[in-house]
Amino acid sequence: MIKKKYIKSIQFIISFSLIIAGLSRAPLRSLAKSPTFSRTEEEWAKLRDMNLDYEEIDGLVTEYNATVQTNQANMQQFTRDYGRKNSQVSQSYRDMAEKIEDSLTEPEPDSMTYVPMMASIAQSRATISNLKNSADTTLEDYEVQYFTYESARLSLVQNTKALMISYYSKDVSKEALQKAVEVAELNLANAQARLAVGMATNLDVLSAKEAVIKANKTLSDQSNAALADRDKLLIMTGFKTDSQANIGLVPVLSEEELQNIDKINVEEDIKKAVEENYALKINKRKLGNAKSDTQIKSLNSTISSNTENIKANVQTLYKNLVNAKDKLNLLKAELELSSKDLETIRQKKNLGMATQLEVANKELENIKKNTEKKQAELALRLALENYNSAINGLASVGQ
Repeated sequence: MIKKKYIKSIQFIISFSLIIAGLSRAPLRSLAKSPTFSRTEEEWAKLRDMNLDYEEIDGLVTEYNATVQTNQANMQQFTRDYGRKNSQVSQSYRDMAEKIEDSLTEPEPDSMTYVPMMASIAQSRATISNLKNSADTTLEDYEVQYFTYESARLSLVQNTKALMISYYSKDVSKEALQKAVEVAELNLANAQARLAVGMATNLDVLSAKEAVIKANKTLSDQSNAALADRDKLLIMTGFKTDSQANIGLVPVLSEEELQNIDKINVEEDIKKAVEENYALKINKRKLGNAKSDTQIKSLNSTISSNTENIKANVQTLYKNLVNAKDKLNLLKAELELSSKDLETIRQKKNLGMATQLEVANKELENIKKNTEKKQAELALRLALENYNSAINGLASVGQ
């Protein structure tokens, strides 16, 4: 059906984002979607430079993401082919059915092509029937298309922010993993020294060697995973994977932002989330276009379910946000204690009361704790982004 060419689910649109975006990897940046006059010169300058800053993700995805550009073209094509109103969409299906009907010609019974032509006619009549049924049942119009594609655009923006956070969460762990390699090598040297004086076995040395190999592999795997996130991030924002783009840092929540979390009014936010939700807007618009009692009943049920699921989703995301903030506070306290323990062990070493290996182990513990704190800061940023996205139209409706 022609209808299926244009009317796609948001999930389908998003899942193919990287595939579509990755089809072209020419050395130059992709062209922007919007006309030059739609932004100031300063805004364009920031989007066109080789810096990928967190605050620019919305603009970069909107202007340079290949899926967003394709969706924009699809929406324009839908308008050209079907019009803006639901009645025009219905009439377009009827016109297509009538055009096919007018083209049908019954073959002569004694014609050599009679059988295949009749088969073709039967197929055409089935198409005509489907088109007429679509004309009677279609719920689509320009607003349904717009809400669908705008929801997809905002979801891509949110996914791209999550990807940058994932990239840095992996990247910040490399310091601890590098320290783990250093400690594993010290353990190996210690095992070899103890073996030389008969205080360790070959098995002890072998185990220490395996630990070094494992630590190096873990570091390598994490580095590769971070690079994979980086490549995806570049593609999502219109850069090429071989470009020398500078990826900016994910901003840590300010004190004001942290305080604002405590001021959140969940009930008010739920009302806004219901009002702004794109899936709900789509279904309400379809309800306005419904032509049969069956469609009306089904959509009313869906809208009711959507509303309850939005409320539940906002509550869940709020709990996730509060938990992320509490976890960060806990890790800050634990890092402070770990730093004090590290200073103590260093003082003991200076007094000859601790070995370099003991210091290295404490340094590793401290680096790990600092890594956990940094990752918790990133997780809190993501939790806040998820909550805000839900409030501004992207709360899950449970479908």
